[in-house]
Amino acid sequence: MRAGCERCWATEPEAAWDAFQHTVRIADWVEREHHSVRLRACSRCGQRYVVVFDEQVDWVNGDDPQYWLVVPVEADEAAVLARSGAESIRALARTRRVLHRDFPAAAPAPVCRWNLDPES
Repeated sequence: MRAGCERCWATEPEAAWDAFQHTVRIADWVEREHHSVRLRACSRCGQRYVVVFDEQVDWVNGDDPQYWLVVPVEADEAAVLARSGAESIRALARTRRVLHRDFPAAAPAPVCRWNLDPES
C-alpha cells in the first residue's frame, strides 16, 4: 500500500510523527482515559490513518509508558475497522509499514520507528 504524501508519511519516522500532529481528526472510535482509537486524515493529501494510543498506568511511580500505533488505511478499510475493533487494526498493521511511537517508563524521550517487519 502506498501511504500518504512526503509530508505526512515522511521517510524519517520522527519527521512523519511531527507532520502527523497536523492531521485532522475524523472520528473517535474508542475514547478512554488511557486508551483511544481514532481516525485521522492528512489535510494535504487526504490519506487516512487509524491511531491506537495505549498508556500502561502503574499507579506507583507516575511514569507511565505510552505507546502509539499509526496505521495508514484506505477509506473502505476504515469503514470495516470502525465496526471490527482493535484486534483487526493490529492484524492489518502487520501487513504494511506502520509508525510506532514508544515512550517507555524512565526513558529520556520517546522513540519513533517504522515497523518494517510484520512480526515485530
